Amino acid sequence: MRYEKSHRRPWRWIGAGTGAVALLVGVATWNVLRPVAAVAVSQAPVVAATQPGTPLAWPAGAEAAVEVQGVTPILTNGPQKALPTASIAKVITALTVLQKYPLASASELGPVITYTQADLDRYNAYVAKDGSVVGVAPGEQMRERQALEALMLPSANNIADSLAVWAFGSLDAYKTAATQYLKGLGLTNTTIGADASGLDPGTTSTPSDMVRLGEQALANVSLAAIVAEKSAGLPTGSSTNDYTVYNVNRLVGQDGIIGIKTGNSDEVGGNLLFAAKAEAAKGKPVTIIGVVMGLNSLDAALNTTPPLLDSVKANVYVATPVHAGQTIATYHTVWGASATATAQKDLSLVAWKGSAITPKVELQRAGVAYTAGTSVGTVSVTSGTSAGSTGINMTAGLPGPTFWWRLTRH
Repeated sequence: MRYEKSHRRPWRWIGAGTGAVALLVGVATWNVLRPVAAVAVSQAPVVAATQPGTPLAWPAGAEAAVEVQGVTPILTNGPQKALPTASIAKVITALTVLQKYPLASASELGPVITYTQADLDRYNAYVAKDGSVVGVAPGEQMRERQALEALMLPSANNIADSLAVWAFGSLDAYKTAATQYLKGLGLTNTTIGADASGLDPGTTSTPSDMVRLGEQALANVSLAAIVAEKSAGLPTGSSTNDYTVYNVNRLVGQDGIIGIKTGNSDEVGGNLLFAAKAEAAKGKPVTIIGVVMGLNSLDAALNTTPPLLDSVKANVYVATPVHAGQTIATYHTVWGASATATAQKDLSLVAWKGSAITPKVELQRAGVAYTAGTSVGTVSVTSGTSAGSTGINMTAGLPGPTFWWRLTRH
């Protein structure tokens, strides 16, 4: 009996030791395999300083609006009530006709228009009203592009009506088509009168609608090319020689001005829908569209536009709120590793002075390990309607935790 008891005790200790080792191995395995805390990210502030703006040289006594495309919303001055458009209505005529009979390029001539006695009657009627005209004769032919030049450059009222009737059959049918066209553009403050020329004061609009109409004119390659012309040659009814018509808008070609249309009538005085190209900085072109309405004469509209345009240009600049290599975020780990993430490239945008520049950083959900160059998000900035963005990349590798750290962590 004693002999048997003395030989049981060592086996007890061996069993206890094996259990302890198993426990330790289990704890170590659990420690190694348990989840690791996500990488912590601290975002560096992105400060975007703005430049103070200067007042615009709005014409006194006029309703006006202006925008820098892709940079500002439409900026306005004056009561913004609907006024007679006068001959700016011809932009509506041109765009409505081009919607039905588009020209594929800036130089395409388009279909032939043969004038009739009815077209001569329209010419005579506008002469009697002392309206602007281009002579036509029964049997005379023009191509569509030439008719558009006669419409837009010397602002021929008779050609406006003749072109509308050629395209739609009657002025009433043209009015229906033009109204539908404007509705499709969302120009709800613009109405079409009894003619296509704008001599009838029933064609009215607001400055904001006219700026948006100007956007459409520049977007049409054929019309944009025509309104930028200083002159054009048109055929005559009696010979094969062309005669020259000149753009009523004498500002075209000056200060980057590329159009668009003058307007002048007893009911409204002088109007001008204008567009110009400018540079906010080298290699940073912008397009400015504006309108002045209700001045006492066309000369007043033409004379007050350059100062307004210059004041707009003075408020456009290039901001660079984010630079290549700028630290946007720092990544920290609980195992002691850290690395920065920086902007991929300079982030510049054309901005409007006095308009806030708003930065926004979007980082991907943090992982555990990163290699140098890994894309981890984007930084973007906006100012008015202008915007830009660049990627954010890791500047160095961020290794995951070592086995030893996993094993010994608390």
